[in-house]
Amino acid sequence: MIDKKVKGAETILMKEGNINLDSLYTNMKAWFDDHNYDFNEDIHQTKANQKGKKIKYKWGAKRKVTEYVLYVIDVEFEIKEYPEKELELKISSNLELDYENKWQDTEVKNKVFKIFNTLFKNQEILSYKKKLIAEVNDLIKLAKQELNLET
Repeated sequence: MIDKKVKGAETILMKEGNINLDSLYTNMKAWFDDHNYDFNEDIHQTKANQKGKKIKYKWGAKRKVTEYVLYVIDVEFEIKEYPEKELELKISSNLELDYENKWQDTEVKNKVFKIFNTLFKNQEILSYKKKLIAEVNDLIKLAKQELNLET
């Protein structure tokens, strides 16, 4: 049965050495703006110690697709400068169905929600999932270009 959250595309990119973090940050943020996502930077941390510096960003972005479907993309940057830069970039996504929780307040409604999605909305949900995956793959391609990784 189809649950409330449907997993989309995800990846982890790793890079050591020369990283233009300002360009990566700016262009990925612009991608979310260009694709009409509500963008939130949940974490922006910098920790320094004797070895070097550790930077962490965590982003959450959402876009309403319909009254029933919401695209969600999460991005997490972890950069270590000890003394050379190392970056781990995680990108994940999912569809959130019934994001206003109209079908979640009782056990009976929740069961009807799952059955309805599985029997009647399955193809529509798969179509939205494919579109989300294509968008996330475009974001991943941008990140790879910024990091000079193979595309």
